[in-house]
Amino acid sequence: MAPSPIGLARRFEDLVAEQPGRFSGEAMLFREVEPTYLRALIAGLAAAVEKEQAIAWEPVVELSAWVTRQPVDPNPERRHGLRPYDARDVNWRPARREIGRLIGTGMKAGESGIPLSQRAVVWNILNTLCDDQEPTAEGELTSTLEPLMLAMNTVRGVALNLLTKYGLWVRRRLAHANPAAPAADFNTMPELRERLEIHLDRNREPTLMARTSYGQSLPWLHLLDPLWTEAYLTAIFPREKEALPLRRAAWISYACSTRAYDDMLFLPSKRILIPDSYRGEPAAANPALDAGFGFPGSLSHLRHRHRRGGAFVGRCGSGIVRNPM
Repeated sequence: MAPSPIGLARRFEDLVAEQPGRFSGEAMLFREVEPTYLRALIAGLAAAVEKEQAIAWEPVVELSAWVTRQPVDPNPERRHGLRPYDARDVNWRPARREIGRLIGTGMKAGESGIPLSQRAVVWNILNTLCDDQEPTAEGELTSTLEPLMLAMNTVRGVALNLLTKYGLWVRRRLAHANPAAPAADFNTMPELRERLEIHLDRNREPTLMARTSYGQSLPWLHLLDPLWTEAYLTAIFPREKEALPLRRAAWISYACSTRAYDDMLFLPSKRILIPDSYRGEPAAANPALDAGFGFPGSLSHLRHRHRRGGAFVGRCGSGIVRNPM
């Protein structure tokens, strides 16, 4: 039996990872291949960058931008009637997701990472990925994935998780170019500020998945622009009763995904950081709370707050009791 498209794509991905310079330099030629193999190209390049191998970023970023300009699902009829051994990517979403991961890896890398000269194109890519239609609020309700995991496995979720990384990348690159200049904040990156505010608008972004991106990025948002972060804490952790699921999603992702930092304990709006809706609430009656406190990071936050005199943490029956700061 001939290899399946997915099998061939895996072999191609391995080949690209072994020879990233060769394939990255000719990246634009791959506009002619189907999404399955283009995704493999991007994944192979991401694996190489993860190992700090150099690639030709300009053609790779140009190809990525080209993919984001294509209709997401150009041939929806293709998804019907595919046999198991003929499995392949039926639209551009898997390739878009890999592009997000490649951009994220490239923004973390040092000298082998994306040069700042690609800032405008990189931003256009992220901006487009942030507008991907999946998941919807309705789709989120039927998903078997928790909001944090959904953010890691959907195009928009991956892109939202990259927004703060974009800010840190720009800040580092600008500091390297001009060490004497003040650290970049959102005044230097108005495009980032605008996009962050779009996804805090509940009418435009009702998903819990999106809220997890703000929670796990909170310390770095505060590093990038403390004044903006403090001004928007009540939007990230809304206090209205009907918005409690959004607040829980942001809080749990913050507690479970980040270390405890002193700067975050003593924000002027610090009461928002520990949801007072949890006070005295039995853990069994709050599945989100149970899920959140299965992670070591959450215990780190609680211990750190207790040592700093910010909160009392104790057990009350089967639940966790917390007094607000």
